[in-house]
Amino acid sequence: MSQTDFFYGVDGTGEKDNATYKKNFANSHVRNIWKTWQGPGWYMRGPTDLGSETPAMAQAVVKKAEAFWTDMKKTGREGGARIFLSGYSRGGAAVIEAAYFLDLKGIPVHALLLFDAVDRATGIRHSDSIPKNVSLCYHAFRANSAGSREMFGRTGTRFNPAWTDYKYKAFKGTHGAIGGTPWIAPQGVSQDAKIEELTPEQRRKLRNGRTVARGVSPLGEAVLGPIIQREADKNTVTNMTFREDGEASKRAGNWMKQQLAEAMNTMAGITVVGKKRVGRGKGRRK
Repeated sequence: MSQTDFFYGVDGTGEKDNATYKKNFANSHVRNIWKTWQGPGWYMRGPTDLGSETPAMAQAVVKKAEAFWTDMKKTGREGGARIFLSGYSRGGAAVIEAAYFLDLKGIPVHALLLFDAVDRATGIRHSDSIPKNVSLCYHAFRANSAGSREMFGRTGTRFNPAWTDYKYKAFKGTHGAIGGTPWIAPQGVSQDAKIEELTPEQRRKLRNGRTVARGVSPLGEAVLGPIIQREADKNTVTNMTFREDGEASKRAGNWMKQQLAEAMNTMAGITVVGKKRVGRGKGRRK
């Protein structure tokens, strides 16, 4: 890494209180990448339950990345400059959206590092497809077999192989695990117990039109009622134990570390394998 490698990470949905959020996301995968970044880097906590902050977060990323790129051009270093963006959950949607607006400004993104990106916020319009200015995209997401957050869906799954080398891998873990915030067994509960993502109290809050923590709230006010009812009535016992979830989180984080190492060894559009340079792939599952 060098001063020509820029990083901005946006984390997932969490509690409004910043101190509580920081504690809960202390070891998130996005945060860990930022903590070890040696070039210019920024980290932003994720949105609160309704996700209304997500569009503004995307624009904050654009502003910082554009300032970086402008500085690189002024000093004649844009040829070797690389922009890395990473996001978890709604934060993933935010950085994809940011990449779209950077594309409109003619600014390339070297790599997107996505952890189970979802678009559950009003105002995000361009997160479904990876924009053409992104050279590399790595996406770790939860496997359907985990039975976690099935209503969340995912975003950032479309791409043009002529422009982007896209690699993805599904991990059998909860949505929280993929982002580096696996579920922790309450005191007195076995590590081998199945995880339930909505407690009876949270169901009551949803049925009463109140949001709950950990990103289980609905898409937005326009669809608040119907989605609250569906989420409150849904069986949210996952297929994961607390022990398995912790292990899945480690695997997802380690996989992304390997992808980041690969991205650091590339130039835009060219993958360097040892001393041999090869062209982009066509979307790889690994």
